[in-house]
Amino acid sequence: MKLTIGWLVLAAAILSPQVSLGQLFFQNSLDEYRQPESRWERWSQTKPRDFIEYRNEKGEVTFRFELVKAEDRALVIKSTKPNPFGGDKPPIEREQRHTFDGPESNLPPGKKTETTITLNGKEIAVTREDFANPLNGQPIKSVYYADEAPFDGMVKYEQYFQGRLQSTSTATYSTGGEAVAATDPPAADEPDEPEEPAAPAPRKWTSSGGNFTIEATLVKFADGVAHLKRADTGKLIQVPLDKLSDADQQFLKDH
Repeated sequence: MKLTIGWLVLAAAILSPQVSLGQLFFQNSLDEYRQPESRWERWSQTKPRDFIEYRNEKGEVTFRFELVKAEDRALVIKSTKPNPFGGDKPPIEREQRHTFDGPESNLPPGKKTETTITLNGKEIAVTREDFANPLNGQPIKSVYYADEAPFDGMVKYEQYFQGRLQSTSTATYSTGGEAVAATDPPAADEPDEPEEPAAPAPRKWTSSGGNFTIEATLVKFADGVAHLKRADTGKLIQVPLDKLSDADQQFLKDH
């Protein structure tokens, strides 16, 4: 029965151009018959709104999983994939309930090594599990798991054919609704500190008779009196409006 279901899943994936190998592996790991009871501890760390989405070599999102809610030894997960008809067709979405009370998987484990990978510009620690053909030792697939990623933690999947790398799927994921990989939402811009207005430049002031000039900065003009700060000494002086030239009086009225 398990073998029949596995072949049906594989056949469906081959017939659908929208199904990546990474998606196939992840979808299989969601199926109840592949869920050993011991995996619940790992999967139960996923929280509502956590998601993981897989991209192909072109950077296109091929599949997305988001946790809707967690139940007693079960997860309700919404899956989203592109519409096979393309264009402006809406994506295909569905919700599935996956239980974690099945028997232990009889799949032989792969060779595991601890390493790091750069995922979407961020270096993360992962466990790499390599699976090889027992007859000739050629690689079949490599799966990378990160403790910080939701669900089963798979963040990268490499598929080999006749010992050669055929395709790669990488993941962008979030925890608590906040992305932690390449698609992290940009941090909100902090409000700019109000800039202090630039100090006005000194200008030449001329007396009403034209026989006296001074370089000074206008501090304020109030009650018909110009408060000026001398450029040479820094001293503050007060000059009545009618003691200034017509040009200076007009300057004060305009400002």
